[in-house]
Amino acid sequence: MTLKLGKALALAITLGVLQVQMLAAPTIMGTLRTRDNKPVLVNGNKVSSGTTILSGARIQSPEKVGATVDLPSLGRLDFAPNTDFVVTFDASKVSVRLKAGYVVLTTRKGISGVVTTPDGKAFETDSSKLSSVIGRTAGALGPEASVPIGAAGGMSAGAGATVGGVGAAVVGGATAAGSNGRGKDLSTDKPRR
Repeated sequence: MTLKLGKALALAITLGVLQVQMLAAPTIMGTLRTRDNKPVLVNGNKVSSGTTILSGARIQSPEKVGATVDLPSLGRLDFAPNTDFVVTFDASKVSVRLKAGYVVLTTRKGISGVVTTPDGKAFETDSSKLSSVIGRTAGALGPEASVPIGAAGGMSAGAGATVGGVGAAVVGGATAAGSNGRGKDLSTDKPRR
C-alpha cells in the first residue's frame, strides 16, 4: 500500500508541475481577418474572419481572397490571393514557409521573422526595429505595392521604403510600405504582377 501511495503522490506532483508550466508559458494565438468575411482554408478547413490561428497552421487563400493573420505582440502576416504557406511562431519568432503566392511579414521590435521560399531563399526581418519583408514565388500575383518588387521577393536596386512611417531596414527582402506595413489591400480583386 505504501508503494501505491508513493506512486500517487509522484503523479500528483508531476501534474502540479505541468499545470504551473502551462500557466507560465501562455499559448500565443493569431487571429485571421479576411475582407468581406470571405473564407480561406486553414489546415484544410474552410474558415473566415475571427478564426484562431495556432502555430503550425497551413493556410491557403483562394482566388480573389487575401487576408491577414494578426499575431498580438509579434506582428502580422498579410497574404494575397492564391497563396499557400505554413506559419509557425513562439514568443520571439515568426517563421513562414511559403509554398506558393505572396506574403508580407511584419514583426515588432525584438521579434525575429523569416519567410522561406520553395527554392530555399530566406528573407529576414530586422529584430532591432519594426520591419517587414515580402516573400513571393515566381509568377505569384500580389497587390500593387509602394516599392518595386523584383523576382522571388528581392528589392529592386535603389528602392527605399518605410513601414508605417517608421524606418525599416530589411535584410534580404523588400520592405512593405503603406498602411501599417501592408502596402495596398492584399484582398483586392485586381492583383498586380
